Amino acid sequence: VSDETTADLDAIVSEAGRLAVMVEEARRLTLSKEAKEHKKPFLAQDVIQQTARLYQPILERHGTALSLDLATDLPAVYGSPGELTQVIFNLLTNAGRHTEGGRVAVSAEKTEGGIRVWVLDNGSGITPEFLPHVFERCAHNDPEGTGLGLFICKEIIEGFGGTIRIESRLGEGTKVIFTLPDCEEEIND
Repeated sequence: VSDETTADLDAIVSEAGRLAVMVEEARRLTLSKEAKEHKKPFLAQDVIQQTARLYQPILERHGTALSLDLATDLPAVYGSPGELTQVIFNLLTNAGRHTEGGRVAVSAEKTEGGIRVWVLDNGSGITPEFLPHVFERCAHNDPEGTGLGLFICKEIIEGFGGTIRIESRLGEGTKVIFTLPDCEEEIND
């Protein structure tokens, strides 16, 4: 292969990468504009409870028990209920995939300025080497995983103005904790 051909191929690869970034940014802008139209004040505990109830039979089929401990005084949050459903669904899917015959707990409490939610399991846990990379796009150490679930969760939670983190011990389980700021607006259904 000549130097000129190599240079041309490098230029093509570079241009393809640049175009991929542009397409991704355009997609993200489109989605964020559409998502803004679906944002409103809502009660997170309702979404969490409904999603957990829908997911409970899936966990039970694998012998995994699900418990809910949601405070009754949680303030409203502002965002998309559908996006929060996606977060809870992704977290329960991950917990269930790694906790066959165990326990998964979902809890939520009021904090100063918002709410804190966590999904805790007593499953296989995450290796210490992989733990710093769990929120990276396409990062996974599970043959069944795509590496998008926690990446999407992080994008959604940060879009709400919240934070997300993960604690895990190999062989003991995992705890995903996220916060959402409360909403100043009234809920109008």
